Amino acid sequence: MSTPSCTTVEAIINQGGPWGCRGPGEQIRGALAMLEDLAASLGTISGGLSTDTTGGLKTAGPVATANPSRRTFILQNQATTPLFVKFGSSASTTDYHVVLKGGTAVQDGNGGTVSLNSYTGAISVASATTPSYTFAEFQ
Repeated sequence: MSTPSCTTVEAIINQGGPWGCRGPGEQIRGALAMLEDLAASLGTISGGLSTDTTGGLKTAGPVATANPSRRTFILQNQATTPLFVKFGSSASTTDYHVVLKGGTAVQDGNGGTVSLNSYTGAISVASATTPSYTFAEFQ
């Protein structure tokens, strides 16, 4: 059995090893270098977000039409009954993707929340009663 040789961080990134021949400090520096390279290759995904979504309670759908500029959104149930969310149009209590739990009281901030990055399609909601929710999208 051969002993792994120590190599550069670039070789470790390309080969996935060998970490065993490096001291703890060098392993940490190598891991940080890999994370910095990864972050640089991904670009910035946070910061610089803005919204032009009108705030306040909403009680009708659709929540949002498709928006190719949307980078993220957040949707929160403000009712005491479940809110059925569909990533697409025409949500119903039988055609949905996610169910957000109701709060213990109306608009108490304890209703279920969903947030997604990079989803740009339509969003719709349904409820057994009148939907009640807040929504914001960020570009």
